[in-house]
Order: sequence, then structure tokens, then C-alpha cells
Amino acid sequence: MGVDERYFEQNERSMNRFLMGCASFLTLLGPLLILLRQFHLEIVSLSICILIFVYTVGVLGLSFGLEKFSRWKQMTKYVLTIGIHLLICFVSTEVEWNLNLVYVIVPALSCLYYDRRFTLYITEICYAILILTIYLRSYSEVMITQSDLEPMEWFVAFSFWSTLEFFVLAIILYLLVDKIHQALYLLQRQNAAMVEMQNQLVTGLSNLVESRDKSTGEHVLRTREYVRMIAEELKRTGHYSSELSSERIRKYAMAAPLHDTGKLAVPDSILLKEGRLTKEEYEIIKQHTTEGYRLVTENLSNLTDKELFGAIQDTVLYHHEHWDGSGYPKGLSGTDIPLCARIMAVADALDALLSERSYKKSMEIDEAFSVLEQQKGISFEPCIVETVLALKEPISRFLEQEEK
Repeated sequence: MGVDERYFEQNERSMNRFLMGCASFLTLLGPLLILLRQFHLEIVSLSICILIFVYTVGVLGLSFGLEKFSRWKQMTKYVLTIGIHLLICFVSTEVEWNLNLVYVIVPALSCLYYDRRFTLYITEICYAILILTIYLRSYSEVMITQSDLEPMEWFVAFSFWSTLEFFVLAIILYLLVDKIHQALYLLQRQNAAMVEMQNQLVTGLSNLVESRDKSTGEHVLRTREYVRMIAEELKRTGHYSSELSSERIRKYAMAAPLHDTGKLAVPDSILLKEGRLTKEEYEIIKQHTTEGYRLVTENLSNLTDKELFGAIQDTVLYHHEHWDGSGYPKGLSGTDIPLCARIMAVADALDALLSERSYKKSMEIDEAFSVLEQQKGISFEPCIVETVLALKEPISRFLEQEEK
């Protein structure tokens, strides 16, 4: 699915939520009319008040029901728009107020779906309902105004002008939504091209990191998958579900391969050294967080996706911070460490434990998980460690596929 389609689908969901809010507000109309009767303002009969309440609750309930089933979800916007328009027309036949102006509300709102065909359908349906409403009102209007006109004469006169007004309205709305749709489609295509260019830039820098040495290259690819798996499982189990949207998880995973960018500035004699590092060498290695932050800031500052850029910066700079504050480079602790870096820290450590290096052998998965569990609440956030432990089978399958 292209970026364009995703945007219009998201907009439709947003509009559905807005109209559901409107429908929720309209459920108060019936009780309000009943309340006014207590102050001797009998606008409509009690039975009509109850009918309005039951009807609005029904429209709202049906809309919520349709939203639950992907097969019928497309019908939600029809139920909401037509349902609200029917209520407006019904109320106008029961009260003596002139509600002609509000007849155009629903056709106008339909434009915000940015769907030309939908706007045309809704305008046609609203017109048919309006004509029926005028016909039903013709008898009461003639009686109330004591006009010499026959009901049919009154209906013909008013329906003619309403038809003319709706015809002009339909043309205006169709042209308006057509122009908006074209403009948005073009904008989304441009954004898609820009996002693709940004992805290529990030991928290019990631490939540069991978090319430094074989273990680093494989490491950055595996940690990207671990970050994605951990973030999705955190969301599924209710941890940070409001923060971990699908789009944000995608950006965290995209940022992951860049976490060791600073190692580009570490001499080969230290990076590829067999055996333990000296204290001085370890201090140089630790600088890869701040050096990586400098590199990504200098080379990726033109990214238009500032959330992605921020995730990259935070991942690179803070992925060696510890939950208890004993990490580097800033000594941050707890939730002061950005979430993307807290996830990256566990993914980074997991792959380091499971991988063979020039200075150590790889661990079995059970042993690696035991080390992570020992560091729960010390180096790593407890809920993230527990999430990784729950992912033992998926991670094992992933590693088996990597070995093939």
C-alpha cells in the first residue's frame, strides 16, 4: 500500500471518529428536549423525544459495530453521514424552526473525506431526503401559516428553489473536493519520494557501518530485527502502547542499524583487537556514543522526518546508558533514558551475548537470557527484559533462519 492510500485511510478513520463524537453529542438532544418540557417548553411530544434518543443511540451503536469488522468498515461513514442528516431532517419536520441552512452541513462535511465519489453520493442522498422532508413539511407549513396555497403548491415552490440550491451546492462541493484530493495526492506522492530518499540516506550510512567489519555488519542487521520484535511485543503486552505506534516502531527499527556509527572513528587496532581491552582502550571505545552522535547529527540533520532524526540521535547517544544510572556517556537512569535507547540497549546486549567476537565465544540462548535476567533492573529496564524472555521462541527461529 502506498503512502497516498495510507494517508486517505487514516483521514477516513479520523473523520469517522469526529462524526462519532458528533453523534455522541446528539444523543443528548432527546434528554435535552425532555428536560425543556419540565420548564413548560414543549417543543415536541415526549414520544418524539424518546424516539430521537433511541435513534441517535442506534446510529452510534451501529457505527461502533461496523468499525469492529474490517469487511463492513467502509459502511461506517455512510451510516454516520446519512444518519445525522436524517436526524436533522426529521427534527425539522417536528419543530416550527426554519432549519434550511443546516441541510447543507452533512454534504459539506462529506468533503473532508477527500473522496469525490463519496461526496457525490452523499449529496444525492441528502437531496432526496431533503425533498421528502419538504413534502412532509408542506402540510404543516400551510396550516401554520394559514396560506392560501395548497400543500402541493407549497411543496413545488420550495422544492424548486431547494433543488436549484442543491444543484449549485453539488457542483461547488464536487469541484472543491476534486481540487483538494488532487492537491493532497500530489503532496503525498512528494512526501513518499522524500521519505524514500531519507531511507536511502539512512541505509547508506548503515551500510558504511556494516562495511567496517563483518561482525559489526551482521550485528547491526540482527539488532534491527530485535528492536522491532521487542517494540512490537511491548506494545502487544500493554507496555508503552500509547508511545509505540506502528510508525514509531518502524522508525526505532530504522534507527537501530546506526547505533554503532561512532565505531567508524575507533582505530582498527582497538576495534578488532583480540583479547581484553586496556582501561585506556576501553575509554576510547566508550567515545563511540558521542562520536556517533556527532556523525549522525552532521550527516543526517537535513532529514525532514524530525521524529526519525531524533530517534537516531537518541539511539546512537544513549544505547549504553543503564537503568540504574551506571552507564555512559551521560549517566542517565530510569525513564530519563529515551525509550528507543532502552530498547536498543537490550537488543544490543542480546546480540553481543549470542555472537562470537574476536575476543570471546558466543553463548547459548539460555545462558544469554540468564545474563539478561541478572541485569534486570540494573543495566536494563525490567519490563523490556521480561519482554525479551517471552520472545525466546521467535528469537530462536530467527537465529536458525540466519544460520541457513
